[in-house]
Order: sequence, then structure tokens, then C-alpha cells
Amino acid sequence: MNSTFEAERTRFEMMLLRGVDQDRTNQTVGENVRPQFLPDQLRVPSRAIQFRQLGLRVWALRAKKGLSQEGLGLDVDLHPTFVSMVERGERNVTIATVEKLAKALKCRMADLMPDADE
Repeated sequence: MNSTFEAERTRFEMMLLRGVDQDRTNQTVGENVRPQFLPDQLRVPSRAIQFRQLGLRVWALRAKKGLSQEGLGLDVDLHPTFVSMVERGERNVTIATVEKLAKALKCRMADLMPDADE
């Protein structure tokens, strides 16, 4: 892998980890539970984290295969902007879309789906 790919991958992974950390809004101190309220714009619901994880996996496989967002979009009959939004975790996708993406990326659907324990 080239260094640009690794740097981008690291950047996306760090963004994903920050999202996971922001979702933890309670902290146990002794027997008391103290809520740590964050501004609404900083809270990341678990669904959004799953969208980011799916997007990160699509991005990583697409980059590994050397496909552009346009190329992937043409393969699955989706607009490149939609592909970009999926990769950033900004769009919810249907199972049918995940199936199309998996076929175009020559992987299993399960390879794109976030793990249940994450």
C-alpha cells in the first residue's frame, strides 16, 4: 500500500474512534452515575456510528481496488455524490444497495456490514 492510502485510512479510523468516544455519555464513579452531557451536535448516536463503519469499509475496499467514486457509482447505478455520502456515513442504505456495492467490490455483504459488537 502507498503512504497516501495509509494516511487516509488512519484519518478515517481516527474519525470513527472519535465518534465512538462521543457516544459514551455516562461515566460510573463509585456507586454513583454521573451523566456527562454533551452538546447535541457532539452526540453521535450508535446508528450514525454504524453508518460510518459501513462507509469506512466501502471506502477501504474501493480504494484497495483502485476504483473512483464515479467508477463505483457507474458499476452500481448510483450517483457518485451518493457513494461519497455513504462513505462518509451520511446516508442510510438499503440491503439492496449493500448487495449492489458488495457485488461491485467483489466481496460478501457481511464484509461491508458493521459488526454487532462494535
